[in-house]
Amino acid sequence: MNGSINRKLIAAGTILFLLGLVTGFVIPLFENSRMGLAGHLEGVMNGIFLIAVGAVWGHLVLSVRLQVIAFWLLL
Repeated sequence: MNGSINRKLIAAGTILFLLGLVTGFVIPLFENSRMGLAGHLEGVMNGIFLIAVGAVWGHLVLSVRLQVIAFWLLL
């Protein structure tokens, strides 16, 4: 189960990171450019965070129930 969760976290982080990068390209199209910048930064930073958590997930010692709870809280 550990391998499955860390791959899912890394995949979700990669998708979020890429969506954050795309948001960065369209910041000038937002009526409120600060809101676009905030969305861009949140996507990029949280995407990197999920990738990092997925990378170290195998080193955590949690019960199956706590793994599932932590996974869904992270997402």
